Amino acid sequence: MAVRKTWGSLAVNNTEIRLVFMLGFRPEINHQEVKIESEKYHDIIQEDFYDSYRNLTIKSGAILRFANTFCQGVKYILKVDVDVFINLPFLIEELRKNNGKNMVMGHTLKSLVPHRNPKSKWYAESYPLTYYPNYASGPSYVLSGDIVGKLFRVALTTKYFYLEDVFVTGIVRERAAVKLVHHRGFTCRKPVVDICWFENQISGHPYTIEQMIDMWSKIKDKPCTWSVRIYYMWHNLVDWSR
Repeated sequence: MAVRKTWGSLAVNNTEIRLVFMLGFRPEINHQEVKIESEKYHDIIQEDFYDSYRNLTIKSGAILRFANTFCQGVKYILKVDVDVFINLPFLIEELRKNNGKNMVMGHTLKSLVPHRNPKSKWYAESYPLTYYPNYASGPSYVLSGDIVGKLFRVALTTKYFYLEDVFVTGIVRERAAVKLVHHRGFTCRKPVVDICWFENQISGHPYTIEQMIDMWSKIKDKPCTWSVRIYYMWHNLVDWSR
């Protein structure tokens, strides 16, 4: 709901953008409530897998499968975690400016060594190489629409690895001969609830629900470049990508 009420609300009246949430199953989830919510907002996709951190690669595969089946011809797909705040107008402005193809765009991580400590959240016992391939940090990244089918097909024939960003934007991307594009606007630093800092950023992570709502209220209340972009986007007064 925080996403729907804040940055995600920009997709509601914009015919070029569609916001959807990908879910799996968990025993504690009330699936009748999910069904009611889905019927109300029409933005939930639920696949048949156990929704957990270790299964994020399965979730990303489900996103690729859905996009490949139902989003033919889409220009870009933004994969974003629920605790990420997105500067959607600036992202679209950058995508229109660069018109990228055959690419994954995000915060590039290079030559990282897999964690070998069994106590680590990112323990990688099964990964055989000394370094990961270069990949995009998982909280948010963009896929150009022309690679979705290719990534999905290659993923189906690639040995499973549970770290989804390494798997999708590193291992599978390399096998599919897709380029990796770094953009400084995808940040991995501690987020700041400051719209003047954020107006030339694409993403911040992690944000609490309270921080997301606080950020959104400041955007709406304070005139700045970002506020002007959002006003134009809502009201279609000008081509705000200029």
